[in-house]
Amino acid sequence: MVRSLLRTVARTVAVAAAALVLMGTADFVAAARLRPPLFARPESPCCADGAGAYRGLGYTVVLEDDCPADAGITGYEFCLLGRPVAGTHL
Repeated sequence: MVRSLLRTVARTVAVAAAALVLMGTADFVAAARLRPPLFARPESPCCADGAGAYRGLGYTVVLEDDCPADAGITGYEFCLLGRPVAGTHL
């Protein structure tokens, strides 16, 4: 009984962790392609082209643009647990 319960809890935690990793990976790929993330939600008001800060579960995506030039999204920064790990300016 206890072993079955522990096994169920372990599987649930593993599935939840896998879902978080997949969501973060999908948003990282979207940011690297200079597109708005799929799962992270806007932290601040975004420009019409999708530039701005987005917050996910344990990560942040910042998409940068040159508003006066109106060239669209020109750079990104991906932060994991508050530390920058990837971006166009690193």
